[in-house]
Amino acid sequence: MQAGHLIGGRTNGVLFDERGIFPQCVGCNMFKQGMGPEFTLFVIKHFGQGVVDELIQLRRTAVRFTRSELEEMLEGYQERINDYQANH
Repeated sequence: MQAGHLIGGRTNGVLFDERGIFPQCVGCNMFKQGMGPEFTLFVIKHFGQGVVDELIQLRRTAVRFTRSELEEMLEGYQERINDYQANH
């Protein structure tokens, strides 16, 4: 599984916004360019058009994370992985 992003790019304000990130297989994410139209409809179904519009606006926002912010995010994701593994 890979992290499929509704909006691509590694320097925008939605890189870690989980409303636009969902698991995708490598075939869909890489070889089918993320299946953009289908992925967009999936996000609209789960969060609504308003969230998609907000994410589109945020993509133009440059975000520079500090080292401590990134470490904090990493710690939070690791906790979620551990919780998941403990319960499955």
